[in-house]
Order: sequence, then C-alpha cells, then structure tokens
Amino acid sequence: GTAGQVLRAGITTSGNYSGVSTSATVRVKDNDQAIVTPTAEGFISVPTFNFGQVDVASATKQHGLKKAADYYGNGTRNPYLRIKKTQPNWSLTAQLSQPKSATDSLPTATRLLLGAAPVSSFSNYNQPTELKNAVGTTSAISLNANNTATRIITNQQFTGSNIYQLDFTFNNVKLEVPANQGVKGQQYQAVITWNLVTGP
Repeated sequence: GTAGQVLRAGITTSGNYSGVSTSATVRVKDNDQAIVTPTAEGFISVPTFNFGQVDVASATKQHGLKKAADYYGNGTRNPYLRIKKTQPNWSLTAQLSQPKSATDSLPTATRLLLGAAPVSSFSNYNQPTELKNAVGTTSAISLNANNTATRIITNQQFTGSNIYQLDFTFNNVKLEVPANQGVKGQQYQAVITWNLVTGP
C-alpha cells in the first residue's frame, strides 16, 4: 500500500482444531505526519512547518518551507490538518506564538502565510473503501505571531461528515519576517495552537 492508505489485514490459523480467522483494518504509516485516532473529538494529524536556514534580509521577506527528501518528499506532498468532530456545530481557529530562540525573538509582526486551503471530508473513514471528497476552500490564512486567534472555518461552513482535512499547498506556505530581524546562527521556534470549537 501507499502512505496513509487503509488496508484490510487478515490471518487464518489451522491445525488439529477448528480454524480461527480474524481481520482488521490498518493504515499504512504516513512518513510526513503522525496520525492518531482521538476517542471523541480532536486532531487526527497536525503539520509541522520547517523553514530551514534563512538569511537575515534588509527588507521584509517571505521564506518558503525547506526542501528535503525527508520533509514532505522535497515539496511533492502537502502538509495537512485532519480533524474529527461529532457535533454539527463546529468551527476552527488558529493562533501563532512569537518565534523565539535561546536569546532573541522575532517581532509579533512576523506572519505565517498558509494560503487558501482546500478542505475535504471523508466517507468510510479508516475503512478500505475510504473516500476523500473535496468540499470547498478556506479564505487565505494569515497568522500574526502575537497569539491572536484567527478564524479558519466558521460555524457550519462545512457539514455532513465527522472527518475533515485542510491541505496546505507546500509552495504556498511562507514565513514572512520583517526587515533586519533575527540573529545569524540562532534557531527560532514558534507554536501554532489549533482550536476546534464544537457545540450543540
């Protein structure tokens, strides 16, 4: 199978007894992102955005994701966010913390640009007959590095499924850093907090 594909695995035993058979579905490991199964609602898979090593620029500059064979197939695959929800009323927000290194911080005017994300729903999720269906696209997503919650999906914007996925086009994901910010040789990290809001 291919990465992320759901297959049915079975085993049958026989001998000096009545045979025993069992089968279950298994998902082929995704090499790019971990996939978990929340017991109720939550996040099945979340992306990590890595921009690699970038230069300090004299003007505001947008940096793309790093290109590496072990990171989304050198840009041939897209980062994604997959969620599970059980309520018909749901929405999604995201917020970005200020990027910091051991001794420095990038300004809160730093932005993570994710572009407009195609949204898909799933039918027969975790079954060999699983289908991914396009249902729409978000508005262009821009997160300022000031921990402000930004609406990604509005209440009841997408309905009819319990599993949804947002695909972030690899080449559209950018880190926008203001002019003359950052210190050479420092490693900066920030956290995206995704908030799945559900209600009756």
